[in-house]
Amino acid sequence: MTAREAVLTALRSARGLPVGEQVTEPIPVLQVEGDPTHAFERNARALLAEVHRTQGWQAAWQHLESLIRARGWQTAATWGASAFPQPGLADVLARSGCRALQPSDWVSADVGITGADAGIAATGTIVLASGPGKPRSVSLLPPVHVALLAESRIVPTIEDWLVVNAQALPQSAGVVFVSGPSRSGDIEMVVTLGVHGPGEVHIVLVCSE
Repeated sequence: MTAREAVLTALRSARGLPVGEQVTEPIPVLQVEGDPTHAFERNARALLAEVHRTQGWQAAWQHLESLIRARGWQTAATWGASAFPQPGLADVLARSGCRALQPSDWVSADVGITGADAGIAATGTIVLASGPGKPRSVSLLPPVHVALLAESRIVPTIEDWLVVNAQALPQSAGVVFVSGPSRSGDIEMVVTLGVHGPGEVHIVLVCSE
């Protein structure tokens, strides 16, 4: 018996399952009842993400500007302008006095600003698939991550998103799933935020006007 087989046998024995037989239990799938957008907001907030609901892209950019001014962020790492569904980021940064850094300096940025490819209602998770103008490091290096998510991109479950995007996934070097701030319980089982990534996550939700 290999080490892998020994581990699987121990796990099956602990669960009272027949040893040596293939497990045929269906994998449970999360379900979303009611409006997916409301479910997304509720679950994202439960994970300590701050959700800012706005009506339309103009209001979303204005809210981002207010957020930058209120928090005093001076430098930013950002996705490329063409990676956002609507233009406006450059004007926001110029008006608020926040300087967009070069990639080599992103580790010292005050905030990382991205769009979002999807929002998963069942878990309050945002999905970021890397690609041209959409480097993963923008959402991982700065201590604060702000993502602009269009309501139209919210789907009930991760399975729903995979069904639509499965063929496009190989074109991305990686996909980041953000479920609230980065957290770790490695040290004495005490949950600590911001250990392996941003300790603060803001989602600017862009609803239809």
